[in-house]
Amino acid sequence: MDDHAGNRSQAEEVASTIRESYRPRGTGGVHTLRSKDLAALQQRAAALIGGIDTHRSPAAGRPRLNPATGEHVIEVRYHGV
Repeated sequence: MDDHAGNRSQAEEVASTIRESYRPRGTGGVHTLRSKDLAALQQRAAALIGGIDTHRSPAAGRPRLNPATGEHVIEVRYHGV
């Protein structure tokens, strides 16, 4: 049995539990992440921040809970260069 196949399906399953939207803001942008799994959400936010040039000052807001849906929400923002 291929252990990597099991890991891939787990990672894909976690990724599918996160809803992500993007909106441009000036020369920068905002990624809004939503999920009921806070740990997976924080991991995705960290991955997004790691992929954005540091000169754009990427930052994640504090996680907040949307009481209507029960989902955690994190916004990752960055500025233009």
